[in-house]
Amino acid sequence: MEGTTDAGQYIRRSLKLTNWERAEEKKRELEGVEEVPPSSKPQQPRPITVRDAFAAFYEDCQVRNLNDATLRKYRLLRDRLSDFAGLHCPSLKELNIERLRAFRSTWKDGPRAAGKKIGRLRTFFRFCIDNQWIERNLALLLKASLVKDKPTLPFSREEMVKIVDKAGDALTFILTLRYTGMRISDAAMLRTSAVDGNRVFLYTQKTGTPVYVPVPEILTNLLRAIKPIGGYFFLRGESTRMDTCTDLWRRELSRVFTNAKIANGHPHRFRDTFAVELLLAGVPIEHVSILLGHASIRITERRYAPWVKRRQEKLEEEVSRAWGDSLKPRLVKG
Repeated sequence: MEGTTDAGQYIRRSLKLTNWERAEEKKRELEGVEEVPPSSKPQQPRPITVRDAFAAFYEDCQVRNLNDATLRKYRLLRDRLSDFAGLHCPSLKELNIERLRAFRSTWKDGPRAAGKKIGRLRTFFRFCIDNQWIERNLALLLKASLVKDKPTLPFSREEMVKIVDKAGDALTFILTLRYTGMRISDAAMLRTSAVDGNRVFLYTQKTGTPVYVPVPEILTNLLRAIKPIGGYFFLRGESTRMDTCTDLWRRELSRVFTNAKIANGHPHRFRDTFAVELLLAGVPIEHVSILLGHASIRITERRYAPWVKRRQEKLEEEVSRAWGDSLKPRLVKG
């Protein structure tokens, strides 16, 4: 034992003990410190569960004002991961890479949807790391499946005639999709304030510049004839939830495609038709990319590669035709 007392006296002597725990007790007796009873010792924090961690993450997403569609996807992931963890690994630290891969094997998504779900998992794990609940982002070890982009298939003119003929009450909504290039969810929630004469507001760029697209007069007149509900053109019922309104219009369009006998009818093909018609009309691809709201022109090029090539071929044909007979050899009198 070696040390200095409160009175400043230096002490160094043997305790004449061979047991370390007994020596610690002797030391405390000399120091006048009582041993802390086991019941009052600080408790180790309870390990956080996957369910509680994801609940905290989802609450943070709500505070950040993420859009309804994104929140819905996080809710679905939260419910499925929480149910899986409740059966196999309730604690967040028990969720190792083997169990995470086992969770992925329960998905029935296609390659593209699965890749996006992995991205959402990685965001959740980053949140857990920031809160010091775990040390590694295990979702980074999940490899996404290879996605093969299929050429987009716009509606042909014959198909559009059939669709318009069978549209019925959905005609205005269908023409809105066709002439604005909007996604079905955005069109379903189109506000009256977004229509300014014969143009429709699409979105605001990061630079703060609003993006509008002009629409034909027939669509402008149809929109004016609608009696809006709560400031929305295409609201069905009283719900203003994006996913509810979108699902209602999906079912309505499915009925139209069936009646018009359109094979592989899908709302996104109206957006493809809008983009392809602009490309073939000679609109620069960077302008088409802005109207579609793509984050990069590369996305537009990749998705519409066949039509970008066709546009180039068309331009070459027009240039060659413009030459006319100017390059033909002519006879000149000597």
